[in-house]
Amino acid sequence: MAASKKKVLIIAGHGEGDPGACSVWGQEADYTRELACLLHSALKSKVKATMYDQTKNCYEQSRKGNVPNYTSYDATLEVHFNAKAKKDPQGDGKFTGIGGYVHPSNAAGRKIAQAIMAEVAMLGFGQWGVFDSVGLLNLNNAQRQGAAYFLLETAFIDDGDDMAWYTKNKAEAARAIAQGILKGLGLNSRADKPKATGLQENNAAAETGTGYKITAACDVLNIRAGAGAGHPVVGIIREKEGQKKQYTIVEEKNGWGRLKSGAGWVKLSRVKRVDGEPGGFQPYTITTTCDVLNIRIGPGAANPLSGAIREKEGQKRQYTIVEEKNGWGRLKSGLGWVSLHYTRRTSWQERRQP
Repeated sequence: MAASKKKVLIIAGHGEGDPGACSVWGQEADYTRELACLLHSALKSKVKATMYDQTKNCYEQSRKGNVPNYTSYDATLEVHFNAKAKKDPQGDGKFTGIGGYVHPSNAAGRKIAQAIMAEVAMLGFGQWGVFDSVGLLNLNNAQRQGAAYFLLETAFIDDGDDMAWYTKNKAEAARAIAQGILKGLGLNSRADKPKATGLQENNAAAETGTGYKITAACDVLNIRAGAGAGHPVVGIIREKEGQKKQYTIVEEKNGWGRLKSGAGWVKLSRVKRVDGEPGGFQPYTITTTCDVLNIRIGPGAANPLSGAIREKEGQKRQYTIVEEKNGWGRLKSGLGWVSLHYTRRTSWQERRQP
């Protein structure tokens, strides 16, 4: 009788409205989900790899009492990207590197952590270190259950050297991390080369928010796994003129809309909005997801700065977006354009004033 596969739980840190650490390189929650998908791809033929629901934030869910059953798995890896006290987003020629946290009494988690560090070191990346912790909620919950757990700090999102290396070598890094997990579990298997960077494999994409309705503006509309043409096609909407059904968009990103059904993302330039104010853009409000959000004179990072929004957590104001273009939004105030990647939408529609 064949031996059963080892079971691994992969948790992408932050999300569910929490962007995590932010820098000019982007948001932590986006990177953790991308890496979690790469790890799943590298591991799934060797172990039974389970992805924690990527629409959720495990920390927030656990605070509410929805704690995973860590004992169902032989190992849990929670993926994060760290941030420095002294930020270095442009780089100074030095890595801060990979590291993470393990409970001082979690020998199985430490074994996996050390194996991951050794595998990544062979790629030439810096080593930040593995540190003991007794102050992290998910770590302590796993420890109380007697389960192997390691919180991985993959790189420092505000260290330019770390992120330049990681973004260039993310597939190799994911494979090395996956190999460390296998070694830490005592397996001799070789991790697979991960496929399709950025693939979002949400395993429970139930929607609770509201959005707006659209119909396809073409006969065949591809549905993709993520917000971009580089993501694999996971479905197709095929319809005939005069017989088109309505679909609900619950999130927008870089000109793409996420379907409420959980099926995936569609390109918004190939759909027609059928509710709300006819024939025009619906202004909406946003808040920032970072402390400093640059304002530019046009929609794109190449445009000169015209100002900045500087705010503190808990004291954030709302701003109105009156136009979108290529992932950028124009402020109603007339100050300029902001990258929507660093904002959170707080209203789905706002009526134009008569």
